[in-house]
Amino acid sequence: SPSVCRSAVMCTFFIVAGTLGRQSNSINTLFASAMVQVVHDPLSLLSAGFQLSYLAVLGILTLQAPLERLIFFPNRLLRAGWKLSAVSLAAQLGTLPLTLRMFGQFPVYFLLANLILIPLSSLLLYLGVLFLATGWWDVSGRWLGWALETGVQAMNAAARGIGNLPGAVWKGCQPGPADALFLACCIICAGCWIARIQAIWLVRLTAVVVVWNVVAAIGDIARPPAAEVLISDTRSGLTIIHSTPRGSLVWT
Repeated sequence: SPSVCRSAVMCTFFIVAGTLGRQSNSINTLFASAMVQVVHDPLSLLSAGFQLSYLAVLGILTLQAPLERLIFFPNRLLRAGWKLSAVSLAAQLGTLPLTLRMFGQFPVYFLLANLILIPLSSLLLYLGVLFLATGWWDVSGRWLGWALETGVQAMNAAARGIGNLPGAVWKGCQPGPADALFLACCIICAGCWIARIQAIWLVRLTAVVVVWNVVAAIGDIARPPAAEVLISDTRSGLTIIHSTPRGSLVWT
């Protein structure tokens, strides 16, 4: 899948850079891996997995550190929890315009889910590597295989349990392309402001919001009234109302 190819290509670039003694930039590596994937398969650019994977990683690379610096916890456990939450927030903000546009829903408990699923998935990753390295030994393969299977089942059960909580998914908000682009601009401006703590980005964010509202208001005023057809089943029978800017017709 595009997300697996992205991680594999990025890891390869990091390893090659380290082997050659060269410094690597995470964002440059991210876009270089995207270029490699698109050259190999141009249609992958249209894949939802490709778009969400790269937006999530871009959000983490640009927003995670600034978000983490917003709050400091002296307690190590709370600090680790906030670090995981900052990663989740950054990834969610990076993909928010696209997920709302494509799916029209928002996972309300994503912070709770990631606090459980990220440590579990990390543990399963290490177990998987250990299984590949020592799985040829019958005892090790049997026990590590059981541990992997149990861990995957526990992770899936946790995901299902959180998904079945009341109000787990907020539906009914599916913005158009222009609205999704506006939301992305707001996230970019707010992220730059948080990262650099410069008032100019807050001014730009305010300007984007004001200009967008003015354009939307002008569009609403200039848009001609649409015709409507209302159908009602009343006591006296079926009533149909056809309403246009020039007048209304009623059939009973």
